[in-house]
Amino acid sequence: ALATVNGWPVQSVLLRNGDTIALGSVKLQFWLSPTRQSGLRIWGMWVWIALFGILVAEIGLLAWLP
Repeated sequence: ALATVNGWPVQSVLLRNGDTIALGSVKLQFWLSPTRQSGLRIWGMWVWIALFGILVAEIGLLAWLP
């Protein structure tokens, strides 16, 4: 089967959003949707609080040791 991308025959190509791939009489449009990041602000805050707690505990242990 002869494959074309945007009307040009290819064997391998890097696809970009909106490229049209034709395989015989079948035409497909390549498209990636934009990504959406979920809110990680609260998790990030808890991680920083935990790291700060570990730091304080280590400093306390070092001060307690002779």
